[in-house]
Amino acid sequence: MSTPPDLVSSGAPDDTTLQSMPTPLNWAHPWRRRPPLQFSPAGPARLSKQTEEGRYSVRHRAASCGYPRRQRCEKALTFLPACGWLLWLALGCRGTSGIAAVGLALAAGFIGRRGRWAGWLRIYAVCVGQAVLAAVGWAAVSVAQAATMPELALATASALIVVVTVLTVAGSLLDAAAPLGLRTFPGRDAVLDHGEPAAWPSVCFQVPAHDEPPDLVIATLRALLSQDYPGRWMIQVVDNNTPDPRTWQPVRDFCTRHPERITFLRLENWPGYKADALNEAIRQLPGWVEHIAVVDADYLVEPDFLRQAVPHLADPRVAYVQTPQHYRQWHTSLLGRALFHMYEEYYQVRKPVRHEFNGIICVGTMAVIRRAAIESVGLWDENSCTEDAELSLRLLGSGWRGVFDHRSKGTGLMPLDFNGLRRQRFRWALGMMHIFRKHRRALLGLPDKGLRLTAAQRISFWGLANQYLTELAPLACAGLLAETLLPAHLDGGAGTQAAARVIPAVVLVLYVWTAAVRMRLATANTPHAGPADVIGALIVNAALAPVTAWACLRAFTTRRAVFLRTPKSSRGRSPWQAARDARIETALAGLCLLLGAGLATVGLVVPCVTAAVLAIVMGSGPLLVLGYQRAETSETEPARMQPSLTEPALPARSAVPAVAAEDLHHSYGSKQVLAGVSFDAARGEFLGILGPNGAGKTTTMEILEGLRRPTCGRVRLLGEDPSQRNPRLLARVGVQFQTSAFFDRLTALEQLETFAMLYRVPRSRARTTLELVGLADHAGVQECALSGGQRQRLAIACALVHAPEVLFLDEPTAALDSHARRDLWEILRSIQSEGTTIVYTTHHIDEAEILCDRVLVLHHGRVLATDSPTELIRVHGTLSRITIAHDALAPDTAATLPGVERTQHHGHQLTLVSTAPDLVLQCLARHGALRGVHVTPPSLEDVLLQLTSENPHR
Repeated sequence: MSTPPDLVSSGAPDDTTLQSMPTPLNWAHPWRRRPPLQFSPAGPARLSKQTEEGRYSVRHRAASCGYPRRQRCEKALTFLPACGWLLWLALGCRGTSGIAAVGLALAAGFIGRRGRWAGWLRIYAVCVGQAVLAAVGWAAVSVAQAATMPELALATASALIVVVTVLTVAGSLLDAAAPLGLRTFPGRDAVLDHGEPAAWPSVCFQVPAHDEPPDLVIATLRALLSQDYPGRWMIQVVDNNTPDPRTWQPVRDFCTRHPERITFLRLENWPGYKADALNEAIRQLPGWVEHIAVVDADYLVEPDFLRQAVPHLADPRVAYVQTPQHYRQWHTSLLGRALFHMYEEYYQVRKPVRHEFNGIICVGTMAVIRRAAIESVGLWDENSCTEDAELSLRLLGSGWRGVFDHRSKGTGLMPLDFNGLRRQRFRWALGMMHIFRKHRRALLGLPDKGLRLTAAQRISFWGLANQYLTELAPLACAGLLAETLLPAHLDGGAGTQAAARVIPAVVLVLYVWTAAVRMRLATANTPHAGPADVIGALIVNAALAPVTAWACLRAFTTRRAVFLRTPKSSRGRSPWQAARDARIETALAGLCLLLGAGLATVGLVVPCVTAAVLAIVMGSGPLLVLGYQRAETSETEPARMQPSLTEPALPARSAVPAVAAEDLHHSYGSKQVLAGVSFDAARGEFLGILGPNGAGKTTTMEILEGLRRPTCGRVRLLGEDPSQRNPRLLARVGVQFQTSAFFDRLTALEQLETFAMLYRVPRSRARTTLELVGLADHAGVQECALSGGQRQRLAIACALVHAPEVLFLDEPTAALDSHARRDLWEILRSIQSEGTTIVYTTHHIDEAEILCDRVLVLHHGRVLATDSPTELIRVHGTLSRITIAHDALAPDTAATLPGVERTQHHGHQLTLVSTAPDLVLQCLARHGALRGVHVTPPSLEDVLLQLTSENPHR
């Protein structure tokens, strides 16, 4: 049975284990009000009481565990600015105005108690609104008190900067708090509970590429070819202006080898950006294509992507389905985790609430778009560098709907250097600001070429723009601090000076605090994510603030779009070139330090500290460049890109073995069971461990799986020590034990759904895996009613449900009949062909000879031989069996023939065991005893018997 993280040594999870389970979108879970799980020692999970919504599946019930503690923590972090505001009102404002402001904020918590928004969030929103009004009031007063024209100009500029900055930071505060304050998520409930369509529509994958590494594109196409989709589908590769034939020709050649599924469209000297190429590709699609799935050239898509996304389009009002962007190898370094959580903030914090109000924005890749919908609004905008978000606005404004399915179904590459990261952020921010300039009337609620957005949709787009405008806050704070050194400001009134000196500090604190809360929410559902991950994500976000601010400012001065492609390879860049990428951020950090020194000379302590914090924020860019340079690109980049140009589509085997054992010794008391066992298994290899009972096979497997520590020796599983209980390592390994324990009252499907939830994989994988092992017809049968062979297949399914990289199988075919055994052989061959390493033990030596790339023969705790079955038979297989009719030759005469070691009499047959079969056949021919002759060459079973027997010719 498979061993999920944190459940290695226990049959049923306890309360502590449940609270540590990784739960998708746990902090904003729509089932958080459901009662907790109650476990009995021998029974499955049951609801302690029924709710008004009725019973829920195991996945729904288990997913709610551990939520309240995290929710209280995140709410407290988010609500602290409002608490500070209320405290300031209570202590600093005297008279009826302060009492009225506090009373209004508290009253908001009791108004609309039955609505979808929590009371604390309403109080929070009122506090933020009051703070904005206070900032506007201060700005108006400072302008009104100006006595001279220079003071008026200075006060006006300061007022504009303060008002705009406070508005953007306030919007960011509300955006971060919204997911925690929304009580119900019916939209996501509907996403999880959708059924299959009556008829599967036709789909075309579009893969746009411009000067991408051919290995990368081909790996993407191979992943797409493995789609398990019952409807009609195809792949269209769109090569847009790739100049070097050595880059695009290998992709074309690969496509020509799959003409039944892939078409290659080469656009040379084509004008415009990516949108122009996609529009031409849509025009050249066959008429039978109903939906278009856009996938970036670096994404490896899971086989059930279409099965998950396309059913949402059964609703004729839905124009597109968006799934999250996800990234591979993100957990291998602190830098990778920081980048990942910075990206996850958008999908974990912003997307869930927008989906509930039909404000989902398409992000291009990993999206399925209805062809009729995109054609009805005039295809992609060819003048936009963020054509996906612009298309979303036109579709929503035309009355269509968008769906966000929060289950990730593909992994891509994160930018491989700081320059690529800056280019990506610049393109996103510039494109979003251009969208606002183009569709400003629709976003203000005014008629705009037939587009009509709802208030919630307008807020969704305003919130996305505010995500980038908020990054103007550090520059605005620097400008306000520099302004305090001007003579006109130093000679102003005491009240004006005090406010001007404190406001930059307050704005900067709120900016950093809001970013920290958002990053904390993004890491809340990652197992074992700690403060280092939050700080890393904050550093990445701060490092991109200057380029984001520059993109926003440039968008207001030019209408020209700039499409900057994110490179997929960072090879060939020297450290000096990498350092030059952060020259602007370094200069800004230096200017902030000089500003702080100037403020210190005039005795302004608070502004001086604020300038120092600004220097740290601006200095995040050079720090991030240093992180990129220290990353081991030579190891991480090939692993992420998975290059392969040759067929069959076997992933390239890494130089680091998947399994490695070195000089293993183990004893139980005084009895030694392993005595110097050493071997390894390469990535994608099928290794069999064979031997008689008591040879040490089970002990070896338990040590490899991390369930037992060796007395002496070293083990590495996927490059890590399995005994350290690394949750990320456990999630990459599948284990089927010889004896399995299940929740006996759960059905087969519920068992697998429980494991799918623990491994954070979609529920649909459970049903697919049941079909894979031949238990689809028994999905609704309780485990206690399954036969022994069916239980064995269920155990194998639990080991396969999360698609592990290494699979350990302990006698998987022990209880299976002949047909089921051969079916399992095909399953194991299919799994191995996808690059999975399989290590297994068996007493069916014939199947090991068929399945294994290499076998290991153990005896008395020592390795007697290891090689491929063919080579072992060639070297050690000295005995052949010659079978003749029992009456063709007398047994006594047969035993005296040259080369015959022994004879065996079985019914109507006489078997001669020989080391020289050719000589024995010649002797039989001279005796005329060839009637019914049959020669059986040496087998792996003969080799095993010969190696492990005290009498090699027994």
